[in-house]
Amino acid sequence: MCSTKAAAKFKENGDWCDEHNRAESQCFQCDPSRAEKFAKLYEAKFGEKPPQPSE
Repeated sequence: MCSTKAAAKFKENGDWCDEHNRAESQCFQCDPSRAEKFAKLYEAKFGEKPPQPSE
């Protein structure tokens, strides 16, 4: 999460993974299948595959 404002909104909506400190709906560690959706969005925007996560 880059934005504390966005994080607060996710927490307010009950969409938060405390274990990995990110939005649950975007937590690839809890559900690796979510990564595919975001990888496709990244590829459409930047024309290349996203970098591998460091965690």
